[in-house]
Amino acid sequence: MLIPEEEVVRLKDENEILRVAHADLVTQIEELSKNAFYDRLTGLKSRAFFEEEMKDVLRGIFQKRHSPERRQGSNEEIEDVSLIIFDLDKFKNVNDSLGHLAGDMVLKTVAEVIKDSVRDFDIIARWGGEELAVVLVGASIQEATEKAEIIRRKISEIQFDQHPDLKVTISAGVASASDFEDQTSLFGAADQALYESKNNGRNRVTAYSAPSN
Repeated sequence: MLIPEEEVVRLKDENEILRVAHADLVTQIEELSKNAFYDRLTGLKSRAFFEEEMKDVLRGIFQKRHSPERRQGSNEEIEDVSLIIFDLDKFKNVNDSLGHLAGDMVLKTVAEVIKDSVRDFDIIARWGGEELAVVLVGASIQEATEKAEIIRRKISEIQFDQHPDLKVTISAGVASASDFEDQTSLFGAADQALYESKNNGRNRVTAYSAPSN
């Protein structure tokens, strides 16, 4: 039985509509997946993805501390991990005086400076708003503090062609996993150190030190 030519054309048209719809759906799924792992503005990792990667890195550190035998796994040779939390100083002023497009430009530029300043296997994320977090794998707190200071200086020297009078500074808090028992405590310490940087005048790096009894 021959199918009428009109029916063949209709079926071809429907098939093409379904093909395009399927392609659009695949693109949307890929975009949603990408957004779940990466921040759309800066291209850095998302906070949720960052936290999961940190768990993997820190697991070996914390396990070795509680067990005398060597643990099997990719992190068994890592002796320390340090966390840096950066926060752009008075970032709200940029948005208020120059607009959100300028604020976005500043965030993207700062993110690029930080990314270019660390190694490929270090972990970088947009922690939230104008906060950025970096995990330096294998770095002591002294090494991480020195790296944070290098980044702080680089950011203070950025020149924006579109806004030549704009100067941006950043504050940082640093903590080492070797001083803590879990990820939550590590983040709390880095955040406390960041608060001290802010409270002591901004545009500075503070390494966490445990309160003396």
